[in-house]
Amino acid sequence: MIIKDLSTLESDFCRQATVNTGSVRVRSMDIDMEYSLFVYYFKDYIHLSLSRYDDKDINEEVWEQLQDMGMIYPDVGLTDVEDMWINKEKQQLHAKLNYEDSKTKHNHDD
Repeated sequence: MIIKDLSTLESDFCRQATVNTGSVRVRSMDIDMEYSLFVYYFKDYIHLSLSRYDDKDINEEVWEQLQDMGMIYPDVGLTDVEDMWINKEKQQLHAKLNYEDSKTKHNHDD
């Protein structure tokens, strides 16, 4: 799988999505020129939203392939998954990953 971070190219979208979702940060990625992946960072979890560019149904196979990679980014590990589900109506795969923002953690340690 080839994953490209498009956050810089789509910086306006990422900024707006951050405001709209109440997240701390949003990353936009392309996977194999077949899928779009949005990574929404919240203080205590990460929400992944994966969808296909074409009209084919999304299934758990792509999720299994992603999990085989172990991580997408140094701070987006796929081994600590809290939940995963598919929205068949919108043909999107969603996952909730456990995450602790290092800045938030550091502030609580003081």
